[in-house]
Amino acid sequence: MFSEQRQAKIMQLLKEYNEVTVSSLTSILSVSEATVRRDLETLEKMHFLHRTHGGAVLISDNSPDVRAIVDQAREFSENSDNIGKTAAKLLENNEIIAIGPGELGQAFARNIPDGFCCTVITNDVLVMLELLKRPSVKVIMVGGAMLKESDNDIFASGELAIETLDALHVDKAFLSVSGIDVEKGLTIKNYEHALIWKKLKNISNETIILAKEEAFDKEDFIKLMPLNEVKKIISGKDVSNLYKKYFFEHGIPLYMSLDL
Repeated sequence: MFSEQRQAKIMQLLKEYNEVTVSSLTSILSVSEATVRRDLETLEKMHFLHRTHGGAVLISDNSPDVRAIVDQAREFSENSDNIGKTAAKLLENNEIIAIGPGELGQAFARNIPDGFCCTVITNDVLVMLELLKRPSVKVIMVGGAMLKESDNDIFASGELAIETLDALHVDKAFLSVSGIDVEKGLTIKNYEHALIWKKLKNISNETIILAKEEAFDKEDFIKLMPLNEVKKIISGKDVSNLYKKYFFEHGIPLYMSLDL
């Protein structure tokens, strides 16, 4: 079990019991006390818990640190939130899905209904935190090197993350992009995001693209795939007629938040 997977399990236990002990965690996680203490130290630095003598306690949801994290996770534009709601409409009970990193993935996670049963694989810390609020959702946090692009963009990447995903398979992958162009296809600005994006696409039966309207007619740094290979795409209500026509002519379903 990689460190990020252990830490996700510790957070799940804290959510359920409010406190944990080092001795119980060594048994549950099958690791040494030194490893557990390092994990607790990492989570404390991320303001998820307070270490105590022999264990740790969950920081209250009303504490300034946790409230700041939750507020950041909820600061979505109306457009992003509507895209998340539309994506949630495409879910089926008991599916295994992957949610890629970024604002749209976080908006999607936020809109998965309470009581909905599914398994979610993600490398995005804020997606994980949102889904830990839903006991009916099983969350698998991908291991790897933790990277922080901003307070709203904390994710796992690197070789360990890729190796973890190599052993998995999902029904659907919901992946966001920052650039869409008829000639250049789908693009993304972050190289580390692109590595995970491509791997999640490869391990899924179906890939569903999430994109804001401003992503259209834009080319970003890393090319992901040609536009004509897209199977489904979700965006806002103001997609241009040029792209509506393109998707229609190529038999690509376009789901717009206006459809809700």
